[in-house]
Amino acid sequence: MEPIGFIKMFRSFRSWEWWEDVNVSRLFLNLLLEVNYVDDNWKGHLIKRGQTITSLDKLVKQTGLSKHVVRLCLNKLKSTHEIACKTTHNFTLVEVLKYNDFQSLENTNGTLNGTLNGTRTAQERHKNGTNIRSKEVKEVKNKSKTVVYFENILLDETFKELLKSRKLLKTPNTERAVNLLLTKLESLAKADGEKIDLLNESIERGWKTVFPLKKQDKPKGILKDLKEQKELFEKL
Repeated sequence: MEPIGFIKMFRSFRSWEWWEDVNVSRLFLNLLLEVNYVDDNWKGHLIKRGQTITSLDKLVKQTGLSKHVVRLCLNKLKSTHEIACKTTHNFTLVEVLKYNDFQSLENTNGTLNGTLNGTRTAQERHKNGTNIRSKEVKEVKNKSKTVVYFENILLDETFKELLKSRKLLKTPNTERAVNLLLTKLESLAKADGEKIDLLNESIERGWKTVFPLKKQDKPKGILKDLKEQKELFEKL
């Protein structure tokens, strides 16, 4: 849909568990701006309210974040059930779950009067202690968050093992440190199997980061035999 209109933003949004994570907040706000506020059709597909068609490259361009950071933020949002993603051969559908908690249909006639009325209603709920969204946020904060770094389960578990190893080495796994580690891993290996090998080597050797796998050299005995065969061939 065309980028017109506005979205509601309640002050209680600052109580959201991902608020202090700048990258996650930026991506989520971008999704709130992107998703449909009413059902709409796109190339024969019904895109419902709270949903949008997007791609990794598009999100990178819109947010200014790297691909690795966007993937990480999407996984964080999925882990706490803020969004759901459905990928096909042609497109990726992202849905903001509980979209109505953020953008209720009450008094949304596109006028300033409607916006003020909706805001007053939300403020009254908040004062009465019945703000459902705030209550859910507080409950989630008390639960341990499960962050997913990779869709490949074995790769994800191996990466988390390296993070545990770093922790034992008293190396802080800050958000920036983890992002740098993910970026380096991606630059050294493209296939999941190669990434797992890199991570396993780092875990076994007690390294804090990942390094390129050394190519196995041929045994000296084999090299010597090959040299002798070459010299014999040249004499013939």
